[in-house]
Amino acid sequence: MDKRTLKTRTKLTNSYIELKLQDPEGVITVTEVCRHAGINKSTFYRNYLDIDDLYNQFMQEKVNELFNAKLLNTFFLNPEKCFLDIKEKLIATPSDVKRFLRLYTADYCTIAERTIKDALKQCNRDQVNEVMLAFISGGVAHVVMSGFNTMDDVDELSRIVRYLAKMDR
Repeated sequence: MDKRTLKTRTKLTNSYIELKLQDPEGVITVTEVCRHAGINKSTFYRNYLDIDDLYNQFMQEKVNELFNAKLLNTFFLNPEKCFLDIKEKLIATPSDVKRFLRLYTADYCTIAERTIKDALKQCNRDQVNEVMLAFISGGVAHVVMSGFNTMDDVDELSRIVRYLAKMDR
């Protein structure tokens, strides 16, 4: 993606987030987002199919920033490092984006679960079965969205993952 397109998409996404945070229950239109961003509607439609597409792409991008195959490859070998890396990324996330994601936790967690499960399947762990993947992906997504409160949270998650990995051998 070129810099100009990235800048446009960032403006549109930021405008959408700001409008949703002002009125979480309200319906946001393409016209409102474009007016707020100072961008023409035709430019919006060159980047997104509709307002739902903007929302879905934004949510997937946020999930991808936290959970990717490279990071999750360390999941079974060093769960503490994996969770600490995720925590650092969460800490670095701008506060308005965090507030937005908390408003839409269910959607975010659904996308995160699917993404984590797909990434873990690529970790070359033949012994990882569907039940274990579902438990891990769902649990990690929900714990991450609720936030790590202390290092004990990281330690506990890591202990559970190590235990599950041993059970599966």
